[in-house]
Amino acid sequence: MSKKRSDITDSSKKTYQQLIKNKDLMVYEERIATLEELLREVKIMDSDAGIRIDADYKGEDAFIFITRSSPGFAVAIHRKKNDDGLVPAERIEFIKIDNYEKLSDFLLTIVKEPLLAFKY
Repeated sequence: MSKKRSDITDSSKKTYQQLIKNKDLMVYEERIATLEELLREVKIMDSDAGIRIDADYKGEDAFIFITRSSPGFAVAIHRKKNDDGLVPAERIEFIKIDNYEKLSDFLLTIVKEPLLAFKY
């Protein structure tokens, strides 16, 4: 049974962990509940961490993946693969952003409400 975006956004605002075991793969995700928390997490993100955001990019329903890059941040924008909107498809664009201020300005233009974002 697949979950829809509404099922996830309607769930508890508590952070949770999702463990996916596939051979040697294990992923930890934690929900980011507010825009303020998202901006704080981006600012303190380590180089081995990332953030996934459900967004509206140029009128298209998309995933935004953010990682640290030296210097600044790497932003990968992907279309969504299927109707439930949980699987990323091909990349639309890749952007290198030099600093936190430029990244936070960019995020303010694309983030959907209610926020659906996770750090990993």
